[in-house]
Order: sequence, then C-alpha cells, then structure tokens
Amino acid sequence: MKEPVVILGAGVAGLSAAQELVDRGVPCVIYEARGTPGGKARSIPLKPGRGELEALAESPALPGARSLHGEHGFRFIPGFYRHLPDTLRRIPSGDGSVLDHLALTRDILIAPDNAAVKRLISGFPVRYRELPASLLTMPTLMGLGIPPREWLVFLDAMYRVLSASPQRRLAELEATSWWDFVRAEEMSEAYRRYLCIGITRALVAMKAQVASTRTIGTIFYQLVAHSLDVGGQLDRVLDGPTSEVWIGPWMQALQQKGVRFCFGTRVE
Repeated sequence: MKEPVVILGAGVAGLSAAQELVDRGVPCVIYEARGTPGGKARSIPLKPGRGELEALAESPALPGARSLHGEHGFRFIPGFYRHLPDTLRRIPSGDGSVLDHLALTRDILIAPDNAAVKRLISGFPVRYRELPASLLTMPTLMGLGIPPREWLVFLDAMYRVLSASPQRRLAELEATSWWDFVRAEEMSEAYRRYLCIGITRALVAMKAQVASTRTIGTIFYQLVAHSLDVGGQLDRVLDGPTSEVWIGPWMQALQQKGVRFCFGTRVE
C-alpha cells in the first residue's frame, strides 16, 4: 500500500488537494487544528441574543434555539471560473452535485454614504422588467459622483490592460499596483472609493495599494465581458450556508473515497 500524503489544514486548499490526489489513486490524510473543516470558508454557528450575536465557533447552536450562520465574508463564483465549478460538479449532493446549489444573481446594489441605494443589473438583461434598470446603467454610474474626465482616465487604463500582450502583463502589469496604474492619487475621493478600493475589495478582497494590476485588470475585464454576454453567468452564490451545502458534503465524499481526517491536531 502507498504511504499516504499528509495534508496540513482542512480548508478549501487542503480539501482540493485531497480530492485531486484521491481521484488519482493517491491515499492521503488531513490534519486540522480546528474541530471542523472549511477554514475561513466554513460557516460559523451563532446563537440569537438581545444585542450582539455570540459566535459559537466550534459548537452547535443552543438547544431549542434557531440555528443561525455567520460567514467569513461573501463568496461569489463568477462565470469565468473554471476549476472551482469543476470541483463542485464532482461533489455529490442529493440527486445531483454541489454545483446545483449555485444560484445566479441578477442585481448589484451600491449603497453610498447618506444616499439612496443604487441598483444595477448583474449581467445582460434577459427579462422585460430588467430593461429599464439596464438602460439606466450609465446614469446610475454617473450618479456615483465620479467626474466624467476621471471616467475617461479609468477607461484608458482598462484599454491599456486589454491591449497589453501576455508578456507585457507579466513583465510590467504584475509589478504595478492597481492604485498607481489607475492614478488614484490624482483623482477624486469618489473615484478612489469606487474604482480603486471598491473594485479590489469586491473582486478579490485585496488592497488597491498592493494589488497587482495584472490580477485586478484581468478579472475586471472578464466580468465586463460576461455582463455583455446574453448567456453569461456573471455572478453566482451558494443557496445556503457554505458548510451545509458545500463543505459538509465535500468532507463526506472524501471520507467515502478513503481520505482520513484528524481534527484537533496542531502542527508545531
């Protein structure tokens, strides 16, 4: 029998490694310090209280109380993702797979300080009722307070990303921060908030001052391309708590394939 590969951590990276190994006939064992899999992607059970919700990170909800779930940030799966949907498709869930738990979103809400919430259509309009909001996309974006001249600066930056060769993207854009590339220091507060900080936080939870232009630019133009594609799936989210509809079924499927989990095991 082959010696098992040891995987440290039962987060998404560790579970992915285990799946790829076991599907290729390689035995493995996962060591995890916590008592549950999922890492930062796991759902955190909460108990209801009068004021703040007290997180019971590793324990079930209080007996008799309705179970709530906290999440470590949002989790969206855009249409240009390839590897993750393939992984979800290979995890059984009910009569299908975890991929069936992805729900397509149709709205993007922007909540400026001290102003009404602004609504955008997520992707190409496919329903009659979505047409008015779609026609108002540009007026809505202009209503964010970004001067027209600065929109032109941003569009020029995106053109330079699109027109760059793969070699240039790797040699130059990889070493240039998004903040510097879009000339954030020269622009208005609204420009910095929405087109510099907002984009990097929303797309990959990165800081605009250090995020690679190659990374942010590539992701952003792929999202724009999917928003203009009639059949594009711009944004999808899970239809339930992450641990319930993804991490839990994933662990069970791996265990059935022979993967061994050792929880409460710290590495020193």
